[in-house]
Amino acid sequence: MNDKPYYHLAQRVSDKTGLPTNWIYAQWAHETDDFTSTLTLENNNFGGVCQVEPNGEENKQPDGDLYYMHFNSPDEYADYFANYIKKFKKNGVMDAKTMEEYAYAL
Repeated sequence: MNDKPYYHLAQRVSDKTGLPTNWIYAQWAHETDDFTSTLTLENNNFGGVCQVEPNGEENKQPDGDLYYMHFNSPDEYADYFANYIKKFKKNGVMDAKTMEEYAYAL
């Protein structure tokens, strides 16, 4: 059993996308400052996923016109992310062969 927080959710995303679990987990850990960011703790958002619709000034991107999405649970985020990441196919995310290619495509 892996004792990394949320690793099981990265595995679930991997099962749905075919992307390696460790790539997904590394992305989330990096973007969330090891799952300690305010966005993670308050919104269960591990990757800065945004939306157009306003959902509170506290969720407004500091460098744009979008709003960070709120998820009711880490599980809800993982399920959303599994579908969301597939939208980046044209950028090469789904075809990446190395962690470096994955990071570049993101």
